[in-house]
Amino acid sequence: MSSSPQTPDDALPTLQEAGDVERLAAAVYGRVPRDTGVVQVAAAWLRRPDRLALLRTAAGAPRAAFDTFALGLARARADAILTTGEIVRHEPELRHGLDALEVPGWRLGAALESWRRETLGKAGPPLTLVLSSGRDLDLDHPLFSGPSRTLVFTDRDGVWRLESAAMDRGIEVVAHPAPGPRSAVEFLRTAFGAATVLIEAGSSTSRPLYDEPPVIDELLLSIDRTESLDPRWRGPAFLDLQTLNAYFDASTRPYRVAGDDGPWELLRFVRRF
Repeated sequence: MSSSPQTPDDALPTLQEAGDVERLAAAVYGRVPRDTGVVQVAAAWLRRPDRLALLRTAAGAPRAAFDTFALGLARARADAILTTGEIVRHEPELRHGLDALEVPGWRLGAALESWRRETLGKAGPPLTLVLSSGRDLDLDHPLFSGPSRTLVFTDRDGVWRLESAAMDRGIEVVAHPAPGPRSAVEFLRTAFGAATVLIEAGSSTSRPLYDEPPVIDELLLSIDRTESLDPRWRGPAFLDLQTLNAYFDASTRPYRVAGDDGPWELLRFVRRF
């Protein structure tokens, strides 16, 4: 990893339309990410010397405008988004629509929608798959009533728990003999032809996807570089930077930006096929 990160101008760049998305993505990542494959977006706090702890996503947690941009860029590229019942429980306002992403001074959602449609040629929103046992899953959560098709991926017991309430709400529930992150990714590829699958899940779901045989092809990582972090926002441990550099074939130079609480760095790791 480079010891001399790129540093943007102090002023927040303009982001109003599709061309601005293209320019900002190239500035942050060196080129505009358009690759297909399995993509993860993660925000983490750097514990010394190279240990990473995922940041919790609750309201009030530290964030940077560019971190929101990284998430939006990945969602705009996605054919399908894989999340979990745990995420649904912990984020009561979660929606995957690009219009849900807000940064003061930017028309982020509208710009990303235009970029997805005009540049990538993707019509309509990505499919959402919720990996869940069905226990305590709120089917009235806004994620299930948004513009995108949302289904639940579970086992037979999960179908039994959810089927009646899901049918009343028009929510599709899919039974699988061994539901998990790997089988969910495979299901999205085979059943829906999803070329780009975005993983929006916690450590317990995402980390096994780095084991052999590897599944994750790309990681957009936003790192909070402040010296200390309120324990309320500190989540579970993530892969350390040394492991990430060994797993992936290449990474971009860190791109340094200002966040709510201090300096952040954005990186893109890519595994070659």
